[in-house]
Amino acid sequence: MEERRRKLVHLKGFERKLENLLSKIDKEINQTEVEWLHLKSLIEKYNNPTGKSSDSSETHENLMAIVGNHFTMNESNILDIELNLNPRLGLPEQEEEFDSE
Repeated sequence: MEERRRKLVHLKGFERKLENLLSKIDKEINQTEVEWLHLKSLIEKYNNPTGKSSDSSETHENLMAIVGNHFTMNESNILDIELNLNPRLGLPEQEEEFDSE
C-alpha cells in the first residue's frame, strides 16, 4: 500500500512538471504568433496601399528593412522567413534553393 502511494505521489509530481512544460510551450507559441502578427503588420505598413506588392524584389527589400534590425540576416534566414511568411501574406511563394556542391 505504501509503495503504491509513493508511486502515485511520484506520478502526480511528474504530471505537474508536464503541465508546467506544456504551459511554457503554449506561452512560447502565443508569443511567436504575436511576433508574426507584428511582423505582418509592419510589412503591410511598408507595402503599397493594397497590402500586396506586385514586385517581389520590393517585398524582399521591405522584408530586409523590417527584419534586418532584429537579428543577423543571411541567405538561410531570408529564405526561411520568405517561405514561412509569404503564404501568410498572400504573396507568391519562393522556391528553396539548394547548393549543388
